[in-house]
Amino acid sequence: MTFEQMPQDRQPALNIPSSILAVLALCVGIHFGREYLLAADSDLYVLFYGSFIPARYAESLYWEAFSSPVTYSLLHGSVAHLLNNVVWLVAFGSPVAKAMSKLRFSLFWIACSVIAALFHYLADTTSIVPMIGASGAVSGMMGAAARSGFRLKADRDSG
Repeated sequence: MTFEQMPQDRQPALNIPSSILAVLALCVGIHFGREYLLAADSDLYVLFYGSFIPARYAESLYWEAFSSPVTYSLLHGSVAHLLNNVVWLVAFGSPVAKAMSKLRFSLFWIACSVIAALFHYLADTTSIVPMIGASGAVSGMMGAAARSGFRLKADRDSG
């Protein structure tokens, strides 16, 4: 039986919105591209300029000072780190993504990433430790899903 021939009352085991799949593909693609395609020095370059480093703002501002509050959320330190963020993103990002258009979800991801970077910055403005990972954006998804009690899709459909 093909997917198209499935009875209408049966749902797929995983119903992940395309917005979430796009973020997952981007994070996985970047991670495996860094791991298997880039030389070590090129990987360090990507990590340095893509990660969020609070001390960077004490100097004159360059492009990475404006882009890194978002790009850090697409970089991961290991496969385990990536998989951890993937699990939580699928669990908590899916109801949020289902309630929003792709553009609104993208803007929400950016806002959550920037807010997480801001809190990291405020914790220690002189830190030279780079921050990477989608945990900040995923935490925003968790907050949005918890606030709505996972009713985001139903609310959108009824109003």
